[in-house]
Amino acid sequence: MTAPRPRCPMCAADRAVPRFAHGTHTIFACRACRGGFAWPRLRPDELGEVYDEAYASRYSAGTMNEVEFGRERFRRLDRSLRELAPRLVEGSGGRLLDVGCASGRLAREFLDRGWRAEGVELLPRLAERARSEGVTVHVGDFTRLELPAGSYDLITMFHVIEHFELPLDAVVKCRDLLGPGGLLVLETPNWRGIGALLRGSRWSHIIPPEHLSYFGPRALCGLVLRGGFASARARTVTPQVIAAVSRAPRPVRLAVRGTYGLATLLGIGTTLQVFAFRDAPTGDRDGGGAR
Repeated sequence: MTAPRPRCPMCAADRAVPRFAHGTHTIFACRACRGGFAWPRLRPDELGEVYDEAYASRYSAGTMNEVEFGRERFRRLDRSLRELAPRLVEGSGGRLLDVGCASGRLAREFLDRGWRAEGVELLPRLAERARSEGVTVHVGDFTRLELPAGSYDLITMFHVIEHFELPLDAVVKCRDLLGPGGLLVLETPNWRGIGALLRGSRWSHIIPPEHLSYFGPRALCGLVLRGGFASARARTVTPQVIAAVSRAPRPVRLAVRGTYGLATLLGIGTTLQVFAFRDAPTGDRDGGGAR
């Protein structure tokens, strides 16, 4: 008997087709929203098996845990906010919630600039590190935490949305937590980028059960609009660190970064960012249609 075809966890359409097998999972592509997803999904009781002390140790030893990485992430985000949502950065500071804050590097940068910055982190070990930096951290599964509705100006999720079993639930919660004029910033590997297009089943971000959902611009913008946001803007960017060649000779690293930069100019960069606006735009620089 043929197993029932799963519905897309991003758009709920019954138009998913299997693309390839990956271990015990099947990777599906949705013909409706053009996103991808791993099946079966991760059960809540399996969280502790995937995100354990070994996972925390790998993160702590990685580049993304470094102070300079957090500073560069802030600099990039600050430039984008000044372009797309200048109101958020031209005042005396607002209230930030960084979901998946890890060791709190990004939140610390906001604190240093007068923001009230908080984080959400699943792993207690990483949360304690962030707290040692002065960051208020809420520990647990983001979709199940009790947080004050309508109280945040900016919510950030850097390489987090792809981990959720039900990404729409996470987006709806963000919409509820943002106050008037609030902004959600999402960053995730680009399912429609040059890396995924060229490597297919060998794409480095196909790693279920950690990464469960795979987004291109259309899929991620569609997700936030279904989650209640008024508008969204998508762009692709070159990643801060290209892990595959991080230890390669300098000429190789420069060549690869040049290729990634060209892909970004063509709109097929390896990293996708979406800026989701809670409310209808009040000016040309404060919002825009999904693209």
